[in-house]
Amino acid sequence: MMTQCRPHVTDEFYVAGHVLSGGRFFDGHVLVDGGSVVAVVEGPPPVPPQATGLVLPGLINAHTHVGDAAVPPPPPDLGPAGIFPPPDGYKHRMLANLPQEELEAGITRYLDLMGAQGTVEHTDFREGGLPGVDLFRRASDRAEAPPRGRIFGRPAGMEFDPRELAELLASVDGIGLSAAMDWPRELTRDVVTAAHDMGKPVALHCSESEREELSWVLDLEPQFLVHMVFGTDQDFRDLAAAGVPVVVCPRSTHRFTNAPPVVAMARAGVQLRVGSDNAMLQGPSVLDDLILLWSQPGVREHLDPMEMLAWVLGSAKGSNMHGDIGVYAGSRDLAVLTFEGSDPLAFIEGPHAPSAKLVMIEGRVWRR
Repeated sequence: MMTQCRPHVTDEFYVAGHVLSGGRFFDGHVLVDGGSVVAVVEGPPPVPPQATGLVLPGLINAHTHVGDAAVPPPPPDLGPAGIFPPPDGYKHRMLANLPQEELEAGITRYLDLMGAQGTVEHTDFREGGLPGVDLFRRASDRAEAPPRGRIFGRPAGMEFDPRELAELLASVDGIGLSAAMDWPRELTRDVVTAAHDMGKPVALHCSESEREELSWVLDLEPQFLVHMVFGTDQDFRDLAAAGVPVVVCPRSTHRFTNAPPVVAMARAGVQLRVGSDNAMLQGPSVLDDLILLWSQPGVREHLDPMEMLAWVLGSAKGSNMHGDIGVYAGSRDLAVLTFEGSDPLAFIEGPHAPSAKLVMIEGRVWRR
C-alpha cells in the first residue's frame, strides 16, 4: 500500500534513475515542486532523491472493467461465451447478486492497487447504467490513491430508453459497449446516435472471440475498439486508414483464445494501446501485459520494446508518437518503478512488472 509522501504538494523533492523523456532513457533526475514537474535533467540530483528507479510519466490503462473486482474468478471450464455476454453471462449474473457494499469495496481495493502500481489514468467500461456509474464514483471517493477514471458507460438493459440514456450521457465521458454482435443493430445505432448528438465518444469490443463485420462497426464512428484478436490484415488496414486505435488486452484474450496479433496490427499502421480488462481475471498492471506480449513468438523479432512501452504511457503532446513519450516539465503525473540494472527496458523480460516506489497523480504524491 502506498502512503502519502508529503502533507502538502508544495514541497520540493527529486526523483532519479533511468529517466524517460523525449522518447529516450538517460541517467538523470526530475525536480518536482508544487505538485508539478519543474525540470528534467541529465546527471545526479543535487540532494538525495525521494525515490530511485525507472522514472516514467505514469502508466495509462486503456481498458478496464473494475466493476467486477469483487466477482470470484469464473470456473476454469467456462469460456468467453459463458462469462461475458449480457445479460445472462457468469459475470453479469454475479454482479446482479453480490451486495452493493461488497462490489463497492472490491472496486476501491482494485483502484488503490492500480494507483500503487504506477497507473495514473484508466478508461473503464461501466456496466449497470447510471447506478453503475454512481457505484464507481463512490468507490473511487473511498480509494486512497485512485488513478483518473474515464468512464464509458452503457444502458442498464438492452433496450432504448431516451430518458435513461440522456441521464447516463450527462454523467459519463463516453459510451462503452460490449461486442457489436451482443446488441441488436437497431439498438446499437440508437445508443450511438444519442451519444454522438451529445458530443460523447463511443467505443466497442470487437472481434474478441470471433471475427465481426468491421465495416458495420466503423460506420458507428468509434473513438477506439477493444481486442480485434480475430481481425484480418484487411481489417487492420481499414482501421489504420480510419484512424481508429485498438486497445489490446493480452492477458485476458490469451487466457481464452489468442494473444492479440500486435505485429500485424503495427505493420498495418494501427495505433495501439493496452488494457488489463476484467478485474476478476488479473491484476491491473499493463506492464504485465507487455511482458506477456514480449514472450509471444515473433514479437521481439519485429517490434521494438520502446515502441511497445509507448502503448502504455501518456505523451507530452497528447499524441501517440514515439518521440513524445516521457516525463516533461509541467506534468502533474509521475511514476518511479523499482529497478536495478543498466538496461531500463530489461523489465520486459519478466516474469513480473516492477512495483512503484513513488506515484504522483494530478499533483498528489504517494510513496512506499
